[in-house]
Amino acid sequence: MKTEEEFGGGWVFRALARACLFLRHVPIAFDMKYLLFVLVESALCAMTKKYEEKWMETWRSVRRQRKDAEEQKGEKKKRVAVVLDGSSETGKKLVEELLNQGYFVIFPNKENIENRQYRCIKAKIEREEAVEVFVKKIEEQEKQIDLLVLNGSTYEKYTKAHREIKGTETRITPSKKKIGFEGSKREYRPADRVMLDKDPNARKNYLMPFLVIRELAPLLRNGDGRVVIWADECFKLVSYGTRVSLPSAFFSYAKSQMCLVLLGVGAKNRYPYLDTRIVSGNMTFTSVINREGVKKKLFKWMVYNSDLSAIELENAVTAENSEKKLLYFDGIFPGELGKHLGGCERANDLWEQAEMIS
Repeated sequence: MKTEEEFGGGWVFRALARACLFLRHVPIAFDMKYLLFVLVESALCAMTKKYEEKWMETWRSVRRQRKDAEEQKGEKKKRVAVVLDGSSETGKKLVEELLNQGYFVIFPNKENIENRQYRCIKAKIEREEAVEVFVKKIEEQEKQIDLLVLNGSTYEKYTKAHREIKGTETRITPSKKKIGFEGSKREYRPADRVMLDKDPNARKNYLMPFLVIRELAPLLRNGDGRVVIWADECFKLVSYGTRVSLPSAFFSYAKSQMCLVLLGVGAKNRYPYLDTRIVSGNMTFTSVINREGVKKKLFKWMVYNSDLSAIELENAVTAENSEKKLLYFDGIFPGELGKHLGGCERANDLWEQAEMIS
């Protein structure tokens, strides 16, 4: 795994992490925190331009070395990668990099396309039914998956008009056996819980990737079993028990990204054979809403560095992890998950809710 001395530019990610820590404890409206965070992130991303060429050359060098090693050993096996978002600006760059590494890439798209290098499956991963169709079409042709990239979180406006999922218990406690998880057996306080059946952002950004991991786990076990989860680093602005007293446009989305990080913790505990990596990436709200017109007209001044985002994903994909431990990357540098997330206890709670809902 590369060190900061080899990379350079580590101060940028440290500065953003400190800004998030400061904003998390500032007693102001959450939307104000979020907008300040976006401004700081945008400014710092602009400063990474001078490091990008060095970072890209690092990945090209790693890719060449691995390709040469495989050719010397005579290893030319088919490697399959599934990418949840291969159509956005960052997604396209990631798919291109994976193709350069020799992966056969599968991702959802507006229409069905297939050739020797990649396969697009007509699906829009926004509802449970779409995930079922997407997974079924993969299982029809593939016997193993070597890499699964869970990216492409989107913003959903939180309103009272959103449909709740009926038949779900309003209060869920962890199972006594806690199969595949670690931690105490205490109950959770309702105020600390994220209700997947009520929060549209949590449903979209946690439940959909959860279903993909759960359904593709057998195929991942047959392959390399590498899973990369890319979460917007705005999750650092919230803690698991954080509540807002004023109406907020962004709190639900930020908390859904915290849930996405906990999905990586839960997946590793439930499926120990998975090589799970979590990346807190540079996304910004302007990329998340995924509306080109809004980006160009209203946020023309704001920097969205898709090259940096692709580099962050590439780093997580290529990092060595022979012991298959849970890896976390703050941008491109190894880091540790904060205690404010709640750890395995909260990961267990979310996983069990998702099991009940699905």
